[in-house]
Amino acid sequence: MSNQNSLNASPIRKVLSLRNSTPQISINSLRIHETSHEIEKILSLNSHSPTSQLFDASNPPSHLSSPRSSHRSSHLSSPLSSHMSSRMSSPRLSMLSTSPSNLSRSTSSRSSTGTPRVTYSSDNTTLHTVLGHGATSRVYRATISLNISGAPRVSLAVKVCQAADTLSKKLVEREIHIATSLNHANVLHLDGYCHLPSKLEYYLYMELCDGTLYETIINTKTPFSCQIIKEYAVQIANSLKYIHTLSDPIIHCDVKSQNFFFQNLADYPVPLLKLGDFGESIYMSQCPKPANVGTTEFSAPEKLSNQSSTPLEYDTKSDIWSFGMVLYELLRKHPPYRTGSYNERNIHDRIMKGNKPHGMGPHELSHDQLSFLPLWDACTKINSSERPTAIEIINMLRDVSSISANKK
Repeated sequence: MSNQNSLNASPIRKVLSLRNSTPQISINSLRIHETSHEIEKILSLNSHSPTSQLFDASNPPSHLSSPRSSHRSSHLSSPLSSHMSSRMSSPRLSMLSTSPSNLSRSTSSRSSTGTPRVTYSSDNTTLHTVLGHGATSRVYRATISLNISGAPRVSLAVKVCQAADTLSKKLVEREIHIATSLNHANVLHLDGYCHLPSKLEYYLYMELCDGTLYETIINTKTPFSCQIIKEYAVQIANSLKYIHTLSDPIIHCDVKSQNFFFQNLADYPVPLLKLGDFGESIYMSQCPKPANVGTTEFSAPEKLSNQSSTPLEYDTKSDIWSFGMVLYELLRKHPPYRTGSYNERNIHDRIMKGNKPHGMGPHELSHDQLSFLPLWDACTKINSSERPTAIEIINMLRDVSSISANKK
């Protein structure tokens, strides 16, 4: 018998097709605009529903104490608001409280008002094809039945996490606690979970996406245009802005193209990116912080140590270094440091010594790509305090737009 976490689904008919019938939106709201004020105004779009929100960084939500509190933006642009409302007005499943003390607590199948709940359980879950895997987890395309007469099965993604010992169980529960507290258009939504003590596993239920940014990079044979790179970069920066400006900021610790999932948009060349996989993430307040977490090629020097047991001190600026490495991928079309003969130990040592990946010199980039060089240099400063914040990155991307326009 699995412990179950149930999510309120009202009205239930709008939950029955989380993936296939969700209205598509254009992300013109994420385009680079001429002034910082316009960027912040447009990036602060949100909706009347907790489906997805883009928060104004100057007034970040204190949602860690109230995970589903509504945030109304005073900068809502009426044309953009109406443009995005078709998707954002569709209610999502509303998360119950997910503090560590109630992660395994069962809940009833109906709310106090009699509204049906969607119960996530291994009993009503069918796992299909494997979408990806890590050291202790696999992600599947899955379907669940809603136990409602005539209701079709719902497609979503399920991350099956192994929790064979106390430490791994604690890490999975921390991931659940972090992921369920987040509510943003550029962050992958965790709909629910269930614990299977007999199998020493957790099932984490997430919205189903179309692929990863990494797949897009390696499968696109021609270089990205500067406009496409900017569209991707501003979404990545926006996801980091959100988690870095919470009341207790979150350090993702594994920012890389493989952890940005995308949903294709109708009539728009760039999909909606969503930052996912919070398995390595920690709160800024956590001390000491673990060393050598995340993926080596994307890790900042201050996160690495020759002794994995050595506690380190780092902050959100380590994610900014990783942003720089994703920018490298977008420009160079391959992961950082993976040129010539290499191995992980060699890369680890190179990064600790402050060596950056090759290929970002003025003579190695195209004329248009050179406009990204100041941003790359800023994000990969060895001294982390000299790196920009995510908000400053958005402003620098505006400058990239201006530089490109002036060169034409």
